[in-house]
Formats: sequence, structure tokens, C-alpha cells
Amino acid sequence: DGVLLATCMRVCRAGHLWQLGLSLLPRARAARADVAVYNAAISMCADAGQWQLALKLLGRAHDETRVDTTSCNAAITACDRGQAWQQALHIFHLSAGLRDVI
Repeated sequence: DGVLLATCMRVCRAGHLWQLGLSLLPRARAARADVAVYNAAISMCADAGQWQLALKLLGRAHDETRVDTTSCNAAITACDRGQAWQQALHIFHLSAGLRDVI
């Protein structure tokens, strides 16, 4: 269930256990997880300084479900923390079609 997986990922994020949280992603795909699962995973990557992985997950979310403002903002945060400003700007420009991007 997507809600349970997203909750587990948030708990892993709070406990700085990002690798454990990401190990749940294969189950998320099998359960046809929604955007909340990917948002939690991208946020974990941002906290862990894993901006490249965050971008990879943003792409998967786009391919497998959808992305929303939370997805894009989490990926931008990951890029910011990794000093990958060009990638952050790229995501920002791509997200212009989302109505409530901040």
C-alpha cells in the first residue's frame, strides 16, 4: 500500500536511514506507488546530500506516476544542497507547467 510505504520512508528519513528507506522502492513499484512515495524518497535523498539519486527518482516518478510541486521542490532542494544549481534551475523551468510551484 502506497500510504504505508510513504510513511515508512518518512520514518526512515527522520531517523537518517535513507539507504534503508530507499530499499523499499522495489516494493513501491510492485504496488504501483503514487507520487507520495516518490516525494518521500526524493526528500530523503535531499537530506542525505544525494542530489544525483534525487534526480533519478524524479525521472522515475515522472515515468511511473506523476510529479507535483512537492516532487520538484524536493529535487530542487537536493540540487541546492549538492551545489548543483544548473540542475536546480532546469527542474524549476520544467516545473513551470505545474500550477502551484513555489
